[in-house]
Amino acid sequence: MGGAVQSRTGPRQQLVAFVRELGPLLPVALATAVLPTVGTVALLSMLPQVAALWPTGLSGAALAGLAIVGAVALVLLPPSVGAFAAGYVLGAGVALPVVVLAVGLAAVLGQRVVWPLLVARLYAFMRTRPRVHAVQRYCSGDWRTSTGRVAMLRWAGRFPFAVTSLLLSAAGTGALPVAVGSTLATVPLALVAGQAGSAWRSFREQGLAPTLGTSLLWLVGAATAAIVVTRARRHWLRATAP
Repeated sequence: MGGAVQSRTGPRQQLVAFVRELGPLLPVALATAVLPTVGTVALLSMLPQVAALWPTGLSGAALAGLAIVGAVALVLLPPSVGAFAAGYVLGAGVALPVVVLAVGLAAVLGQRVVWPLLVARLYAFMRTRPRVHAVQRYCSGDWRTSTGRVAMLRWAGRFPFAVTSLLLSAAGTGALPVAVGSTLATVPLALVAGQAGSAWRSFREQGLAPTLGTSLLWLVGAATAAIVVTRARRHWLRATAP
């Protein structure tokens, strides 16, 4: 009898149940899983060649910003990979403001333009789902409260960046909280991933290990990011508990 119960709730049955729950959102789920993975592999494999051809100075920074906006908004790259690549190509100091601003713009572009163009017909279905209800309740309130909640939702990392943008779109969250909250949420990620990308280029091209100061800065940034993520996840779980 125990084996029969286990067989009814085994991995195959769980997968079938998960697919049925997704319903018409299955192609969206597959796209948000596959496209960023392919984009990540493609970019990282070509990163040295990209860096060699990339323009320097203000034009290079502006081009990097536009590239990150487009790639993140169109679900071709996760922000962390964009930050790593920007750190590799531009250096950590230049990458930080470029990535922070670009990801904030990508969040609004994805929420207000990309997802409504692609899946607006699915919003009626999505608004019957518990996750959209949870996001809608969590990110409600005046614009300051909503901005802080968007940042917390991004920090919590409960869903991939593109999926969070889709949920915020279906939930009808305002553009200003999405822009400012996403921008704030990107700062720890840009610090850590940008520094990692810059350090990797120095090691790869010159064999230089990070200095003690750089290593300490990276460790502090990583520890801060871990604390922020942990606190954000607890806040999300408490706020959305039944």
